[in-house]
Amino acid sequence: MPAVPKITYYRAVLIRAYLKDEMASMDKATRTKINQYIYQKDNWVTDNEALTILGNSMPISVPDILIARMGKVLRYYKNLENCPATFQRRVSTVCVNYLYTALCIRKIDKYVSETMALIRTLPFDDRFGLKILITQYFEDMKNGDKKSMQQLKDVLRHAGLTKLANRLQNES
Repeated sequence: MPAVPKITYYRAVLIRAYLKDEMASMDKATRTKINQYIYQKDNWVTDNEALTILGNSMPISVPDILIARMGKVLRYYKNLENCPATFQRRVSTVCVNYLYTALCIRKIDKYVSETMALIRTLPFDDRFGLKILITQYFEDMKNGDKKSMQQLKDVLRHAGLTKLANRLQNES
């Protein structure tokens, strides 16, 4: 069997754990290897593969490490609207994953407002519109605005994104 690139392997491990609802019970050795992969390059925050794994591994990250990583991402990409499109997409995905992890899993508030503000610097278009809507949902969740949360879920369902709307329903 040919060697599989590490990013493919770690993404598969994380996706499998997510689908089997085993993120919380992932063994320490695997978590350590994933963390080492993220930090394999000196400036991991500029590496697309490291950012991909960072976004996928947020639910298994220790809160202090998660907060430190997100702080570095926010500082580095403070002018995200001026970055290449590939990094805008990747970093905005990391941001949405951070909001989900911070608000729904870890119940932490650090960098939540800053993350929302960064996503809102991007254009509301076919690339980022859904992420901006999900960000609004998380802001409404944070503020306890259940009416607006329901309206956003209804919009998602009306647009045919029923699975996403149901997932948000289950997390709120």
